[in-house]
Amino acid sequence: MTEWLLQSQHDELHLLPALPSNLPDGSVRGLLVRGGFDVDVSWRGGALSEARLGARAGGPTRLRTAKAVRVTSGDAPVATTRPEPGVTAFTANAGATYVVRPA
Repeated sequence: MTEWLLQSQHDELHLLPALPSNLPDGSVRGLLVRGGFDVDVSWRGGALSEARLGARAGGPTRLRTAKAVRVTSGDAPVATTRPEPGVTAFTANAGATYVVRPA
């Protein structure tokens, strides 16, 4: 079931990759994924509403999402790129928390 909500492979975090239609609203907290992130994810109407990523390690980070997202840390926007459709990339700093919301 966890892999319906979050996958971590090929150096990417894929948020809500296979959310079942019978779970249109919900949340999950405390997932630890490859790449050193603690992840909380919430969704409404079958779409991402927010994800919080706690970085245990720093480095390049790629997020795959169904729709474009914006990333903040604290109240500040994080510089991101869109290397390909559906992917948002940024550099994470160890110890920082990143908030991901629809753009």
